[in-house]
Amino acid sequence: DANTNNPPDTSSNSWTLLADKGATGATGPTGATGPQGPQGTTGATGATGATGATGATGATGATGAIGATGPQGPMGATGAQGTAGTSGTTNTYTSNGSTQYKIQKLTTVSSASRAVDAAISDTTGFVGIAQTTQSAGASVDVVLRGQSSCVFDGATTAGDYVQASTTTAGDCHDAGSTRPTTGQIVGRVLSTNGSAGTDTIEVFGLESVGAESTLTFNSPLSRSTNTISCSNCEQTGNKNAASGYAGLDASSKIVASHLPNPSSSTLGGVESFTSPSHQWINAISTSGVPSATQPAASDLSNGTTGSGAVVLATAIPTPSGATVATSQTTSSLTYADLTTSGPAVTVTVSGTSALVMLQAKLSNSNGNQSCFMGFAVSSATTVAADDTKSINLDGSTAFQMNAIYLVTGLTAGSNTFTAKYSATGSNCTFLNRSIIVTPY
Repeated sequence: DANTNNPPDTSSNSWTLLADKGATGATGPTGATGPQGPQGTTGATGATGATGATGATGATGATGAIGATGPQGPMGATGAQGTAGTSGTTNTYTSNGSTQYKIQKLTTVSSASRAVDAAISDTTGFVGIAQTTQSAGASVDVVLRGQSSCVFDGATTAGDYVQASTTTAGDCHDAGSTRPTTGQIVGRVLSTNGSAGTDTIEVFGLESVGAESTLTFNSPLSRSTNTISCSNCEQTGNKNAASGYAGLDASSKIVASHLPNPSSSTLGGVESFTSPSHQWINAISTSGVPSATQPAASDLSNGTTGSGAVVLATAIPTPSGATVATSQTTSSLTYADLTTSGPAVTVTVSGTSALVMLQAKLSNSNGNQSCFMGFAVSSATTVAADDTKSINLDGSTAFQMNAIYLVTGLTAGSNTFTAKYSATGSNCTFLNRSIIVTPY
């Protein structure tokens, strides 16, 4: 308090003085702001707020300097050796389809020669080995002579001869250690290998063809270099008297005057003879002249003596037949007997064949079905009845039918031929059934 210099909160006098004063007047206008006081001490740091969203990536900075090169690593293992390259004489051809390391031949395309893989049928005409695979129209290098790789169709032995394969087109083939006598020799093998593959060969060059086998001659033939001689061989041309062949004419035929006459024990010349009708040559004279007479019946081995017709010794075969007139029906789908079986005949076959005639009147209860009458063979020969040797009716109209068949392959002796019947599903009726057999 300004009057008492006592704090207001402890002096009751001050509060009494205040209570005696009148009401507080209106607040006066705010005075001018005084100068700013000194800044107070910084308060404690508040808690960290939540992390905001990541901002956009900034531009990439400049590349830093390249670091120093590290030490060299250890050397890797040596790879497999590649195929031997060409070391021979080559020529460049236009290809008509060539495969690397295959035998090439020349083929004509539009009046020009082109290189192409050899075929399995080719044995000569090879020019060398292709060094690359090329399509038709491209250039291909071909080794003509010297060393080159070649695809083999099988195992190889160093030093063996090489020819074209007869199993794989264009391949080389080990032809063995003996020089071939036929076909072109391509070269020689330079290494031994146990299976098919690409191996190096020495290409011979040009067209080396196997020589012909050496011929040897037996007496009376002899050989001197390229000349074959025969001191007593028969001449094959110009055989006449002028060439030392006495008795021959200019056509190398024997002169008639040099032919001897025939005798009962020696050969000789015979005149030509036109035999009259119904006659035979019965004699040739010692002058070589034939004669003819008409034979008598007694002269024939299958005839009889006396005049008249010739009688054959072998009897004409006699036919045998049988008939069943009864009308009977069957619907059997396989060949079988009717109620009255047969007819049947038994004949003696002297050879191996017989003529069989079938006859019957057939009718059918269903026009869409068929009826069959065949025959079976029993006794010396067993043959089942079948449609190929039968009479048959298609339709319902009754017909009297017959057929004749030659049966072969029979066994000689007694054979029985029996009629058999079948249908294809309807009732078939058979009337006046007959079978006639003529054996041979």
